[in-house]
Amino acid sequence: MSKDPNLSSPPAEPHLDALELIAVSTTPIVLERRYRLLLRALARLRRSQRGRWTIAAGSGSIMLALSLLAVHHYATSSWPLSDGRPILLVTVGLLLIVAQALKAYGWGRLFTPNERPNVVALAAGNGGAALVGVVLPGRFDDAMRVAVVRRYPSCPASVSTLCLSLVMLGLIDSEIGRAHV
Repeated sequence: MSKDPNLSSPPAEPHLDALELIAVSTTPIVLERRYRLLLRALARLRRSQRGRWTIAAGSGSIMLALSLLAVHHYATSSWPLSDGRPILLVTVGLLLIVAQALKAYGWGRLFTPNERPNVVALAAGNGGAALVGVVLPGRFDDAMRVAVVRRYPSCPASVSTLCLSLVMLGLIDSEIGRAHV
């Protein structure tokens, strides 16, 4: 019987000498030790007054640099709505605020009366989601809605109830959108 060269056994593992074998096996241990040292140093830095001032100054300088870059960008480029009609822009802005209020009210109607969060909490959740939706990709806006509403004082709804209400809200939005197409 002849042997097919395509059906041969898999290639053998490359031969590692003793030093390579030691390096490969001890690398996770060394990295874990360094990671723990780094965390201990950061904890000591956080506990000290000087460390807190250093972290505050560093993050403040980074924020200032990013702010200056943003100011430079907007000073050298045209604004997106600079050619718009002011009355139309104000009307659209007011309609957007009314739409957000109605969405918060409608979202509140999805809860049972004893689990219904305050309409102001739902509106704050929508506002936070609008901000996060601009910055982060995906469905982070829904996570922000849940986080804002859940942390609102005296919110009776649980996280699972809020998530289910968002799924239902998405289904309602998609059905309304499909009906208008």
